[in-house]
Amino acid sequence: MLKRLFGGATAAPPPDAAGRATGPNATPDDLYYCYRLLFNREPDPEGWQAWYGHISRFPTSVATLVTAFMTSAEFAQIYLNSDTARFTFADLNPQLIELDPIKLYVSARDNAVGQALAQGAAAYEPHVRQVLTRLLQPGDTFLDIGANIGYFSMLAAQLVGDHGRVISIEPNPENCLLIRSSLAANGFRHVEVYPYAAGSAPAMFMLEVEGSNGRLVPLEGRPAMSRLRFLVPVAPLDSLLTDLPRLDVIKIDIEGAEPMAFDGLRTTLQRHRPMIISEFSPMMLRATAAVEPQVYLKLLSDLGYQLAVIHEDGSTAPLSADYSEIERTYFADGRSHIDLIAQPE
Repeated sequence: MLKRLFGGATAAPPPDAAGRATGPNATPDDLYYCYRLLFNREPDPEGWQAWYGHISRFPTSVATLVTAFMTSAEFAQIYLNSDTARFTFADLNPQLIELDPIKLYVSARDNAVGQALAQGAAAYEPHVRQVLTRLLQPGDTFLDIGANIGYFSMLAAQLVGDHGRVISIEPNPENCLLIRSSLAANGFRHVEVYPYAAGSAPAMFMLEVEGSNGRLVPLEGRPAMSRLRFLVPVAPLDSLLTDLPRLDVIKIDIEGAEPMAFDGLRTTLQRHRPMIISEFSPMMLRATAAVEPQVYLKLLSDLGYQLAVIHEDGSTAPLSADYSEIERTYFADGRSHIDLIAQPE
């Protein structure tokens, strides 16, 4: 498996040439590295003999082999029952930090957002913060789709004040614990937290978690790429926001599931015409929603929005309708995403 990806010699046990699988089928090298990478050990003689005999006699894809290892009792014992699978508040090793003008609980286990803030980062995504600070006014309603640990929800709650409203959509139960604790620390009573993922229709999905970030995958999808997974409900936000009297600003960052979220939010968008701040990651759009990036841009345009890119200094510039130009301009240096602002026409 690793040899196929990266080249070079392997330390796999010598295979029997007569039984070695070819093409996309699993090889003894693949089997060996399943033991090393997924079980963190050398193969035991009995297990090796059983598996080696199986892949020698029956064509077995690498994906099938990996799925078998990752759904085994041994894998569950190593990972799913380990400390990474706990999500009581104490097990998160929470730390309350001061981020003027808000307080925020972060987890020592969160290598995606929390650790950087705890180690003294001035702000998380400062260019997005600048735009949000310009847009939100006292009394506004803010919708945070993919609230993560609640950094932007807390900031928005401060900006809109007690007469405003913040709605946080976050499916990760660990993140929800941190958000609710941060709300108490700040004394905010005008923030609502919905433990759902945003989608086009009611469903159940698996949320693969890395730090505080998470990505939706179908229950019947490929094996998980992360150690920790949660079964989470998906809901169209139109059904949650039917009585919303106003909506001024949306921020959405859900690891490529944005098209599905907006498909379930069309009525609300048409009724309120909010400003939208959206992450735009071609890689994640393809991986999560199976949508080409230009299709997502067209979706926003068809909803009646003019698009601009948010630069790192917080300034904005109109976005070309030509995706090839966007790709050359913003992704030529290998960056994974940019942030967009969408203004209703």
